[in-house]
Amino acid sequence: MKTQSNHCGNRAGAFASLARLGALALVLLGVGGCASFEKAALRRTELYYKATSLERLPPKPETESIPFLDKVPKGSRVLGVFQFSTERGNDFAMRSIEHNARRVGADAVWVRGLGEGQFPQTHHVPAHWETRTFTRFETRRYTVPGGPGRPARTMVDTLPLTGYRHEFVPEQHWTSTVRYSTVDALLLKLR
Repeated sequence: MKTQSNHCGNRAGAFASLARLGALALVLLGVGGCASFEKAALRRTELYYKATSLERLPPKPETESIPFLDKVPKGSRVLGVFQFSTERGNDFAMRSIEHNARRVGADAVWVRGLGEGQFPQTHHVPAHWETRTFTRFETRRYTVPGGPGRPARTMVDTLPLTGYRHEFVPEQHWTSTVRYSTVDALLLKLR
């Protein structure tokens, strides 16, 4: 007896395995993507570091902890000043201090000032026209003539029709509150 293979079943199995592989890739990209966005944001804070010493030290590894001190110890040297303002909160501000301290090889950090504030921000969008796509469904009925021994049938097709629509958007005004955090820190080399 000769057996026949089901080609559709093989394709469905291959499609399912590709779908699982694609889902896994999206999860891995999402997990790795967040960390890379955080690192990119921390690298942008390097602009706010001002060196006050000509001494150049090798960077510290990511695993090394940088202590935050409440005063400058005697005999320590100031490598530079880090002054920064962000809308991402105090946690990001503290991580940016630590990132910059590791980058310049500092042994410790003295945070001279850490503050929060807010200010109102006014938004204005002028009146304008927008082009938007739309989809509507149109139903079409037609009759298929019958043949010998078959009655006539009425068929119904539903077709999606897409197009563009121009809409007028009136002028808009609103106010929001922007919260920010500021830091002022000295990066120190301990003796």
